Amino acid sequence: MSGDLPRLFARIAREIDHLEAVRDRLLEGCDAVEPAWIRANADDPLFVDRLNSFGMQLGRTGESITKKLLPALLAYANEPVGSVIDNLNTAHKVGWIDDPVQWTDLNSIRNTLVHEYLEDPAFMAQQIEAAVPLVDRIAQDFQRLRAWAERYIDLRNEAGPRR
Repeated sequence: MSGDLPRLFARIAREIDHLEAVRDRLLEGCDAVEPAWIRANADDPLFVDRLNSFGMQLGRTGESITKKLLPALLAYANEPVGSVIDNLNTAHKVGWIDDPVQWTDLNSIRNTLVHEYLEDPAFMAQQIEAAVPLVDRIAQDFQRLRAWAERYIDLRNEAGPRR
């Protein structure tokens, strides 16, 4: 099981790099995420593509951590592995993540960003405002997970960037 962890850590590190980059492209030139900004850009295909990319990458990275990495690390640490919510709560209990609620909110925010089609600019602005700090939360929690794993697992065989 731990043999797959170096590749998984490397892949998630790349996913986080992509997530941060797409977030930065989405917010390029944006002074404040507010309904007026959404309305002004709603018909711009590049903006719509960036918003969809951000939502999809947010979801992909979140799922990689919650559905693949956390269960593998919990099993390695002889902690119970259960549902995503149970795993998040256990990860919080052992100090790997700060706030399991933010992680559970991630999926609904992703669905809004990808499926709402900008019909309600105020709601979309609110969702983007909620999503942007999640990128940093994901990166920080990933660093904590990686730091724990590096104490107990040889991750040196990993291909890719070390975050």
